[in-house]
This record gives sequence, C-alpha cells and structure tokens, in this order.
Amino acid sequence: FNRGFAKALISNFQGAIADLSKAIAIDPNYAQAYIIRGRAYLAVGDPNYCLDFKTARLKGSAEADVWIGQYCQ
Repeated sequence: FNRGFAKALISNFQGAIADLSKAIAIDPNYAQAYIIRGRAYLAVGDPNYCLDFKTARLKGSAEADVWIGQYCQ
C-alpha cells in the first residue's frame, strides 16, 4: 500500500494501480487502498474508479461518499 500510495503522489498512476491491486489482493478489506486506486484510475481515465469508490464505501470508508458524490453520478 505505501509504495502504491507513494507512486500515486508522484503521478506514477499505472505503478500505483499495480501496487494497490497487490495490496487489495493481500487485504481485500483495506478501504483506503480502494480509494487511492480509484483516484489513480480516475487520473488515467479508467472507468473502474467508481467501482473502487463504491467498494471502499462498502468496506466502511466515509471518504468514499465524497468521491462517489463528485464523480459517480
């Protein structure tokens, strides 16, 4: 997760997606990994971002509602 988050911070979105996907495979309940991966998907124009934001909400992330409200209508 930390490496994927760091890659997202430096706009290496494809690398972030790969690393965050691995973090999610290890811990599918890690809501923040879905949020950051969703933001990376959004940055590269991949429509999977809404699915990640909605999954994060199901995993208990209140932050996900902000992203869903802004981008998934």
